[in-house]
Amino acid sequence: MNNKITIIKRMFYRAYERFFFGFSREDTWSIDNWFCEIIPKMLRYFRLHLHSYPYGMTEKEWSRKLRMMESLFRNANPYKDNWEIGTKRPLYKRWEKHQQFSKGTTEFLKYSFFQNWCKNKGFEMFSKYFYDLWD
Repeated sequence: MNNKITIIKRMFYRAYERFFFGFSREDTWSIDNWFCEIIPKMLRYFRLHLHSYPYGMTEKEWSRKLRMMESLFRNANPYKDNWEIGTKRPLYKRWEKHQQFSKGTTEFLKYSFFQNWCKNKGFEMFSKYFYDLWD
């Protein structure tokens, strides 16, 4: 019971910090995890509630790009899944087909390369479409 009270107090304190400062101190303990948790959720909401799309693109193309960014950042999160779950994802399977690894490369190491690729590709797309992320 005492543990539940402590957890609830921490939740309220984090909400207080986010209200007044825009972020919680706990968010800064692992900014990479926070970013990879929040951005896919924001991109999903943005994609599902679109009212416009960038010039020169159709709504369907823009939705596909947003879905891809969402997926890349979700897969880049090093704390979300262990590598055994991650290697079963369709994006990993497509990525793996185009890679060449030496014999003996472990699945864990391959998945680490995959996560890094997702992070780099996600930021590349995020940067490219940064000024189009408004509605």
